[in-house]
Amino acid sequence: MNRKTFIFITPIIIFFLLELIYFKINFFYILLFLINFLLFFSLKKISNKKIKDKEFLSYLILPFFFVNGLILYILLKESVYLIHLLFVLLIFFVYYYLRQLYLYSQDKTSVKWGNLSFYTSYLALFFIFSFVFGYRSSLSSIGFLTIVLTIATIMLTYYMFWSYDLNKSNNFIIILVIGIIMTELAWVFFFLPFNYNIIALILAILFYMITGITRLYLKESLNKKKIKFYFSVGFGSILLILLTAKFF
Repeated sequence: MNRKTFIFITPIIIFFLLELIYFKINFFYILLFLINFLLFFSLKKISNKKIKDKEFLSYLILPFFFVNGLILYILLKESVYLIHLLFVLLIFFVYYYLRQLYLYSQDKTSVKWGNLSFYTSYLALFFIFSFVFGYRSSLSSIGFLTIVLTIATIMLTYYMFWSYDLNKSNNFIIILVIGIIMTELAWVFFFLPFNYNIIALILAILFYMITGITRLYLKESLNKKKIKFYFSVGFGSILLILLTAKFF
């Protein structure tokens, strides 16, 4: 089977496994393992990289957190229509990501990862934040979920920096600082009586502001106008969310 075939077959099989999760929730962990194994195998096949290759591991970060975050988010939902809409979103993402990876392996100069990573990373973190705050129940669970949140934030920040070719050795401390900042912000929300969707949206927006400004700073293209843009869009969006909180 050639590499291009996996672009079409993998999303179809994943959709079938997602439907099995919906109808056979008792087999959740087995099916989740199969989805991750298929995703891992397809990425390796299409990228034509070795497992120990650092570039292959970078390819794996975004789809791993996006797919698993979305599946965990589905566990919080009861609406059949919303769940299947999310299924469609997931398989579309898998198809598009594998297609981009295949094109990138063919011609690295004509395919850009930046925009794909920049926006889908926020969506992936929204799913993860929602799961973390949707399942908070005790201090012990909060401790474990905080570790999950911190790892996801650091890894996705690393992926975004990598996709923009900003992963220089002296930038790793910045990635860790962003992870710590987001963890501290998350701890504040653990003790506030907000719906998990509201918290996830607010944290994703704050992450968008922090990483957006940091990215421009590292690219030496940051100015007052762009800072004002991020602050106005970010805090304006948060205010809108708080004003319409009852709809979430």
